Amino acid sequence: MRRAEELANPGAVLATGTSGIMISELSGQLQDPGRLVGTHWFYPANVMPLVEVARSEITDDDAVEQTIALLRLIGNKPVVVKGDQKVAVAAILNIGPRRLSEPSSSGATRSGPNGSVDLSMSSASPAQP
Repeated sequence: MRRAEELANPGAVLATGTSGIMISELSGQLQDPGRLVGTHWFYPANVMPLVEVARSEITDDDAVEQTIALLRLIGNKPVVVKGDQKVAVAAILNIGPRRLSEPSSSGATRSGPNGSVDLSMSSASPAQP
């Protein structure tokens, strides 16, 4: 990531597709850690419009907004997740549609914050058994 930062134009957003390393860990290597976002594409990417945009606590809002704008421009449906929650939507999809319709012990419903679970379920096909 340091080498990518050296080669990129100042202010350019740096994005990683990793889902196994936390964004906060990767951004610690950078001089400007606020410009790093994670993008987790669901496959097949040419069919599945859902893309998670992962951010750390220090990711700049502008970097997230630029990433969302680009993804929407190319026809994707971005969902912002906290970067230290690895592959959040995939974990939700593994719960299954039946369980998502039930309230959680905290009282939250399937719509979740900002309706992201509803978006995830409408944008992605359910996991196959």
